Amino acid sequence: MHILEHLFLVGEFPARAHLLSGLTLEQVTRRPDGTSHSIYEELWHVVGYQQSIIRPGGPAGDRFPSAAPEHEREWHDLVRVFMDGARAAAALGEAPERLALEVEPGTTLADELNCVAVHNAYHLGKIVALATADRRVAAHGRVGRVLTAGVAGRRAISHCPGPSDPAQEGRALRARTKPLHRRR
Repeated sequence: MHILEHLFLVGEFPARAHLLSGLTLEQVTRRPDGTSHSIYEELWHVVGYQQSIIRPGGPAGDRFPSAAPEHEREWHDLVRVFMDGARAAAALGEAPERLALEVEPGTTLADELNCVAVHNAYHLGKIVALATADRRVAAHGRVGRVLTAGVAGRRAISHCPGPSDPAQEGRALRARTKPLHRRR
Protein backbone atom coordinates (compact mmCIF):
# COMPACT_ATOMS: atom_id res chain seq x y z
CA MET A 1 0.00 0.00 0.00
CA HIS A 2 1.34 3.42 -0.94
CA ILE A 3 1.45 6.08 1.80
CA LEU A 4 -1.16 8.16 -0.04
CA GLU A 5 -3.66 5.30 0.08
CA HIS A 6 -3.01 5.06 3.80
CA LEU A 7 -3.40 8.83 4.31
CA PHE A 8 -6.47 9.36 2.12
CA LEU A 9 -8.48 6.15 2.41
CA VAL A 10 -7.72 3.72 5.22
CA GLY A 11 -5.14 4.85 7.76
CA GLU A 12 -5.25 6.52 11.19
CA PHE A 13 -9.08 6.58 11.26
CA PRO A 14 -11.52 3.90 10.23
CA ALA A 15 -11.71 3.61 6.45
CA ARG A 16 -13.20 6.87 5.18
CA ALA A 17 -16.13 5.16 3.46
CA HIS A 18 -17.04 3.46 6.74
CA LEU A 19 -16.50 6.60 8.80
CA LEU A 20 -18.95 8.58 6.66
CA SER A 21 -21.56 5.85 6.14
CA GLY A 22 -24.80 5.37 7.99
CA LEU A 23 -25.27 9.03 8.95
CA THR A 24 -28.69 10.60 8.46
CA LEU A 25 -29.46 14.08 7.20
CA GLU A 26 -30.49 15.03 10.73
CA GLN A 27 -27.16 13.86 12.14
CA VAL A 28 -24.99 15.57 9.55
CA THR A 29 -26.79 18.92 9.80
CA ARG A 30 -26.96 19.10 13.60
CA ARG A 31 -24.58 21.54 15.25
CA PRO A 32 -24.22 20.77 18.97
CA ASP A 33 -23.86 23.72 21.34
CA GLY A 34 -20.35 25.11 21.33
CA THR A 35 -19.35 23.74 17.93
CA SER A 36 -18.54 25.85 14.92
CA HIS A 37 -19.80 23.57 12.14
CA SER A 38 -21.95 20.54 11.43
CA ILE A 39 -20.63 17.28 9.98
CA TYR A 40 -21.98 18.31 6.57
CA GLU A 41 -20.21 21.67 6.74
CA GLU A 42 -16.93 20.07 7.78
CA LEU A 43 -16.99 17.58 4.91
CA TRP A 44 -18.11 20.26 2.44
CA HIS A 45 -15.05 22.30 3.44
CA VAL A 46 -12.76 19.26 3.08
CA VAL A 47 -14.13 18.53 -0.38
CA GLY A 48 -13.56 22.12 -1.53
CA TYR A 49 -9.91 22.11 -0.53
CA GLN A 50 -9.25 18.54 -1.69
CA GLN A 51 -10.80 19.25 -5.11
CA SER A 52 -8.77 22.47 -5.49
CA ILE A 53 -5.61 20.34 -5.41
CA ILE A 54 -6.82 17.13 -7.11
CA ARG A 55 -8.60 19.00 -9.91
CA PRO A 56 -7.14 22.53 -9.90
CA GLY A 57 -8.53 25.31 -12.01
CA GLY A 58 -12.13 25.07 -10.89
CA PRO A 59 -13.99 28.09 -9.61
CA ALA A 60 -13.02 29.28 -6.14
CA GLY A 61 -15.86 29.00 -3.69
CA ASP A 62 -16.75 29.71 -0.13
CA ARG A 63 -14.91 27.78 2.57
CA PHE A 64 -18.18 26.52 4.07
CA PRO A 65 -21.67 26.11 2.58
CA SER A 66 -24.14 28.96 2.87
CA ALA A 67 -27.10 26.65 3.55
CA ALA A 68 -27.73 23.21 4.99
CA PRO A 69 -28.76 20.46 2.59
CA GLU A 70 -32.48 19.82 2.30
CA HIS A 71 -32.30 16.21 1.12
CA GLU A 72 -30.24 13.25 2.27
CA ARG A 73 -29.20 12.72 -1.36
CA GLU A 74 -27.10 15.93 -1.07
CA TRP A 75 -25.15 14.36 1.80
CA HIS A 76 -24.59 11.14 -0.12
CA ASP A 77 -23.46 13.11 -3.19
CA LEU A 78 -20.97 15.04 -1.05
CA VAL A 79 -19.58 11.80 0.40
CA ARG A 80 -19.25 10.41 -3.13
CA VAL A 81 -17.31 13.48 -4.31
CA PHE A 82 -15.07 13.25 -1.24
CA MET A 83 -14.40 9.55 -1.78
CA ASP A 84 -13.75 10.03 -5.51
CA GLY A 85 -11.24 12.78 -4.69
CA ALA A 86 -9.58 10.68 -1.97
CA ARG A 87 -9.25 7.76 -4.40
CA ALA A 88 -7.78 10.11 -7.03
CA ALA A 89 -5.25 11.43 -4.48
CA ALA A 90 -4.32 7.88 -3.47
CA ALA A 91 -3.93 6.86 -7.11
CA LEU A 92 -1.37 9.61 -7.62
CA GLY A 93 0.93 7.54 -5.41
CA GLU A 94 1.21 5.08 -8.28
CA ALA A 95 2.88 7.76 -10.43
CA PRO A 96 6.02 8.93 -8.56
CA GLU A 97 7.14 11.03 -11.52
CA ARG A 98 3.91 13.03 -11.28
CA LEU A 99 4.34 13.52 -7.51
CA ALA A 100 7.76 15.07 -8.17
CA LEU A 101 6.37 17.74 -10.52
CA GLU A 102 6.45 21.28 -9.20
CA VAL A 103 2.98 22.81 -9.09
CA GLU A 104 4.52 26.14 -8.17
CA PRO A 105 8.14 27.10 -7.55
CA GLY A 106 9.50 25.05 -4.65
CA THR A 107 6.31 23.04 -4.14
CA THR A 108 5.73 19.58 -5.61
CA LEU A 109 2.46 17.78 -6.04
CA ALA A 110 3.60 15.47 -3.21
CA ASP A 111 3.93 18.54 -0.94
CA GLU A 112 0.42 19.63 -1.91
CA LEU A 113 -1.03 16.19 -1.23
CA ASN A 114 0.66 16.03 2.16
CA CYS A 115 -1.02 19.32 3.07
CA VAL A 116 -4.37 18.01 1.88
CA ALA A 117 -3.89 14.86 3.98
CA VAL A 118 -3.14 16.93 7.10
CA HIS A 119 -6.13 19.18 6.38
CA ASN A 120 -8.41 16.17 5.85
CA ALA A 121 -7.19 14.53 9.08
CA TYR A 122 -7.94 17.68 11.09
CA HIS A 123 -11.50 17.92 9.77
CA LEU A 124 -12.14 14.16 9.90
CA GLY A 125 -11.19 14.35 13.58
CA LYS A 126 -13.82 17.04 14.04
CA ILE A 127 -16.34 14.87 12.16
CA VAL A 128 -15.58 11.92 14.44
CA ALA A 129 -16.04 14.15 17.51
CA LEU A 130 -19.36 15.47 16.17
CA ALA A 131 -20.62 11.99 15.30
CA THR A 132 -19.58 10.74 18.74
CA ALA A 133 -21.38 13.64 20.41
CA ASP A 134 -24.46 12.88 18.30
CA ARG A 135 -24.43 9.22 19.38
CA ARG A 136 -24.22 10.34 23.01
CA VAL A 137 -27.21 12.62 22.49
CA ALA A 138 -29.16 9.69 21.06
CA ALA A 139 -28.13 7.42 23.94
CA HIS A 140 -28.39 9.88 26.83
CA GLY A 141 -30.52 12.77 25.62
CA ARG A 142 -27.72 15.33 26.09
CA VAL A 143 -24.31 16.16 24.73
CA GLY A 144 -21.37 15.22 26.93
CA ARG A 145 -19.68 18.45 28.05
CA VAL A 146 -16.21 16.97 27.63
CA LEU A 147 -16.72 16.39 23.90
CA THR A 148 -18.26 19.77 23.12
CA ALA A 149 -15.67 21.63 25.20
CA GLY A 150 -12.87 19.99 23.20
CA VAL A 151 -14.45 20.85 19.86
CA ALA A 152 -15.24 24.42 20.94
CA GLY A 153 -11.67 24.90 22.15
CA ARG A 154 -10.30 23.86 18.77
CA ARG A 155 -12.57 26.39 17.09
CA ALA A 156 -10.62 29.18 18.77
CA ILE A 157 -7.40 28.03 17.11
CA SER A 158 -8.86 27.36 13.68
CA HIS A 159 -6.28 26.61 11.02
CA CYS A 160 -8.31 28.47 8.40
CA PRO A 161 -8.11 32.16 9.31
CA GLY A 162 -7.06 33.40 5.90
CA PRO A 163 -8.40 33.60 2.39
CA SER A 164 -11.68 32.13 1.20
CA ASP A 165 -10.10 30.70 -1.97
CA PRO A 166 -9.27 27.02 -1.29
CA ALA A 167 -6.08 27.24 -3.37
CA GLN A 168 -4.92 30.27 -1.38
CA GLU A 169 -5.81 28.40 1.81
CA GLY A 170 -3.60 25.52 0.66
CA ARG A 171 -0.69 27.86 0.01
CA ALA A 172 -1.16 29.45 3.44
CA LEU A 173 -1.24 26.01 5.08
CA ARG A 174 1.92 24.97 3.19
CA ALA A 175 3.68 28.14 4.31
CA ARG A 176 2.86 27.32 7.94
CA THR A 177 3.94 23.69 7.61
CA LYS A 178 6.91 24.15 5.22
CA PRO A 179 9.55 23.42 7.92
CA LEU A 180 7.91 20.03 8.38
CA HIS A 181 8.53 19.01 4.77
CA ARG A 182 11.79 17.21 4.13
CA ARG A 183 13.72 18.49 1.16
CA ARG A 184 15.84 16.01 -0.79
